[in-house]
Formats: sequence, structure tokens, C-alpha cells
Amino acid sequence: MVLTATASQCRADWVYVDTVTSRRYEAVSDRALQVRPGAGNRRIVAV
Repeated sequence: MVLTATASQCRADWVYVDTVTSRRYEAVSDRALQVRPGAGNRRIVAV
């Protein structure tokens, strides 16, 4: 997971690899979720 936190949002991007037993792998981006600041925006939403 790559987590990016700024003053305007907090975002999490999930990246998976197809193997952990080899030095050669392929990375796949899956989903991204974010939360925006402010009392009315405190919910997780898909990007």
C-alpha cells in the first residue's frame, strides 16, 4: 500500500505482486481509497 497524506486528502493505493518467491515479479495496481478533510467528509470513498 502506498499512503499519501496531504492537507487536502489522505489516499491509500494498493499494489500487489504476483509472487514473493522470485526476484522477477509483476506489480498490479488494485484499488484506491481516500478521505477528504472536514467533519462532513470523514468517510472513505473509492477513487
